[in-house]
Amino acid sequence: MWGKSTTIHITQLSKSFADKVLFENININFQVGEKIGIVGKNGCGKTTFIKILAKEVEPDTWGIRNRNSIAYMPQDIEYTEGETVYDYFLRYIDSREEYKIYSILEDVNLPIDINQTVKSLSGGEQKKLQLARILLQNAEVLLLDEPTNHLDQWSLELLQKCITEHSGIVLFISHDRHFLNMMANKILEIEKNNFIIYHGNYEIYKEEKEKRKMRQQEEYTRYQKEKTKREDWMLEMRQRASVYVNPALGRLIKSKEKYIEREVYSKEVEKVQNEKKLSLRGIGGTHQGKLILEIKSQNIWFDGSVLIKDVCMEIRGKDRVMLAWANGSGKTTLIKYLISAFTGASNNENIKTWNNITFDYFDQHNEVLRSREVVYTRFAKHIKSKTDERGIRSQLAIIGLSQHEIEGSIEDLSYGQKVKIKFLQMLSAPIDLLILDEPTNHLDISTRETIEDMLEDYDWALLIVSHDQYFTAKINTTIKYIIKDKKLLQESSII
Repeated sequence: MWGKSTTIHITQLSKSFADKVLFENININFQVGEKIGIVGKNGCGKTTFIKILAKEVEPDTWGIRNRNSIAYMPQDIEYTEGETVYDYFLRYIDSREEYKIYSILEDVNLPIDINQTVKSLSGGEQKKLQLARILLQNAEVLLLDEPTNHLDQWSLELLQKCITEHSGIVLFISHDRHFLNMMANKILEIEKNNFIIYHGNYEIYKEEKEKRKMRQQEEYTRYQKEKTKREDWMLEMRQRASVYVNPALGRLIKSKEKYIEREVYSKEVEKVQNEKKLSLRGIGGTHQGKLILEIKSQNIWFDGSVLIKDVCMEIRGKDRVMLAWANGSGKTTLIKYLISAFTGASNNENIKTWNNITFDYFDQHNEVLRSREVVYTRFAKHIKSKTDERGIRSQLAIIGLSQHEIEGSIEDLSYGQKVKIKFLQMLSAPIDLLILDEPTNHLDISTRETIEDMLEDYDWALLIVSHDQYFTAKINTTIKYIIKDKKLLQESSII
């Protein structure tokens, strides 16, 4: 569409905030046709880099040559108080192109009134609005920050089509490993103030990174041997010089000290820091293999209307059930039905739970994520297994918390750290069923892998609401439900 002239050249790019260096002296080029997935731990500078390219953040030093048109999608939609959908579009297109708004909203399956406010839209609708605006801008460079958040399967497929068919340059930040596998032909990792490019999708990136770590470990081992050899030689020479006064030997020692400083110490190879594999076995419940939940011919209502008709579902003691469907189709309402059944708040004869079932529920707004208590105090208060102070601190250390963080406030932790505490708390008790509502939203890849490790040995029932296909595959979901034509169906039964 735009030809081979679509390129971005970056030289000597640096950016710091206060005393934290995000990256420095970066030199990198992006070419037409490249779909670059940007990965790295939260706080490493991914969003800052994208904002620099979008000209929303000024770098400290830079040389960026980019004459291409840019469309930027931030994580959260940016709008003014009272701004309508129509006004939002007019910030990006000419008023003479107003007629395009209606067709693009239809293309993204967003049946909304253009005179309603952006603020009144749900999170999923706002994400679709951003996607519609990106498509309408028709820019040469797309900069996307966590574009899959809040998207249902239908919208995700549209986004994938948009990226696949885009003939310019696409840079996107994502922690969705399935999406990275599908979309990226390059992976840019931001690590320790540096940019590292891997050619290929996420799986190739993982393989190449592991090979790189192995090479670094081999170099480190060789370096340590050489360093020890030189230091042993110097020690022997100094011992000789202390016994016999020999000016020639003294000059030789000084010469060798300069050599070691120049050729050994100044070329130190960093030791590979392997992330610890989490070893935490969930206690689990007592109803292995038994039927613990049964729903027969139940309509799910919301605000006077039927969202899901004639629901039939059962969960047994070792089932791993995944729920994935369109936004607004009734997922949250169905979850509330199930929870009310377990808590005894519902006497509906169409929903049956067996006696003494224990369950726990993770939702993105759980109180542990908003608490201001001290981490240790909060966890000690709510942990459900018997353990002493040393055991509690040990468990918190297992998920990567420092002693300073353990003694600090929960509100000072990152979202990912809070989620890990919640999972640690849930898995400390005998539980027959875990209900997880989008547990990986807003988590970086490292934290997602930690949660996967925590669930790997949990051998009882799981009910998971998630669009993260990589995550659900890793934890071995065995049953998948979707909604089609207001009916809850197992995926294998869809015609």
